[in-house]
Amino acid sequence: MCYQRHESDQPGAHRVPQVHTYSNLCGQTYNECSDSDNIITIFENISYLPYRNETHTEVTISSGVDLSSYLDKNGYSLLDIRVENKELDAFIFIPKGTRLLDSHKESIQAITITEVDQPSLPASLLLAEKCYGLEPEGAEFDPFCRLDLSLSDSVKGNFPAIYRYCGSNSIWNLTDCIVNENRISADISDFSIYAVLAEPPQEIKLNVKIVPS
Repeated sequence: MCYQRHESDQPGAHRVPQVHTYSNLCGQTYNECSDSDNIITIFENISYLPYRNETHTEVTISSGVDLSSYLDKNGYSLLDIRVENKELDAFIFIPKGTRLLDSHKESIQAITITEVDQPSLPASLLLAEKCYGLEPEGAEFDPFCRLDLSLSDSVKGNFPAIYRYCGSNSIWNLTDCIVNENRISADISDFSIYAVLAEPPQEIKLNVKIVPS
């Protein structure tokens, strides 16, 4: 639902099923919900009208921007959310209905995507792109969110893939990822350091035999 400045017919508290409203202020959509289940307060001079923008199923916000207005009080996303860092050409896609909790089991307030220093790599892998730090640390997603990264044409190495860095034991774990032209993505359920790693190019040895004419 959206509201406009107008005199309300019935101010007061009203009980309605699954109370959530979208408000449109200066072109920016916000979500509103009450502290009590199925209760919403109607204020004077504001009218609540049916939300008719059926195409508004996804919202795009920048890294670090408050996303709490798009979550219910239990931390579930009310629509598809895309958190992006344009400078890094990276984004996180959160499907509607995903639960977003921080390390204290509270609803996440904001998500950030930054470039971070490279942890040590095993000799069998090399850094193909950047290292990305996803925060808040300890965040959990149920069932998942999708990390989507750019993949340049000049990527180094063979078989690039997204790896997750586990700081407690300094191990890089391979994710189940998908490469689509110049992008690579993986479904993840928690935040850490992620990077596109690849196998070093294999040396090719040629044995050339010169045959006298």
